[in-house]
Parts: sequence; C-alpha cells; structure tokens
Amino acid sequence: MMTQQMGAFSIGFTELEQGRIDCTAEVMRLLGAVVVRAEARYAEKAIVYVAMSPLFDELQHGAAVPEYTLVVVHDAAGFPERVEAVRQED
Repeated sequence: MMTQQMGAFSIGFTELEQGRIDCTAEVMRLLGAVVVRAEARYAEKAIVYVAMSPLFDELQHGAAVPEYTLVVVHDAAGFPERVEAVRQED
C-alpha cells in the first residue's frame, strides 16, 4: 500500500503582519514542505497548511492527516535555522 508523509500545521497571521514573510518562507524551506492546501482561518487568526514533508510521519493512503506543532529554533540574528515537527495527540 502507498504511504506518504503528510501533516497539517498553522502559522499565525501575526508572523506575516510583522513583516516576517522571509522567515515564514525559510521555515517552509527547512521543513521541506510541499503545500497541497492552505486555508485562512480568520477566527483562529492563522493560515492552516496541509503539506508533505520528510519531517512528518508516514501515513497509509486514505488515513486522516495529523496535526503538528512546528518548533522553530532561531539563530542569534533571529532567523530560523532549524524546524522540528511535533505531532499532536489524537
């Protein structure tokens, strides 16, 4: 059966509003993300992404997409240098 490494995560509007688009792009690069869906959720003040990434657990085809919290480690200048994906409990 086919598997894929897919997950959902969100990035708050404040990250984008503070002019940190360059940092958001770097987080996506470090995550190795291929975004397959993005949805603005105004009540949550965030954009929720569904993406494929080598940092996500493998899923069987048709399985529910799990949610992840992204932990971003910044360098001394405040720019992202590493991203960890922590799977949320079901």
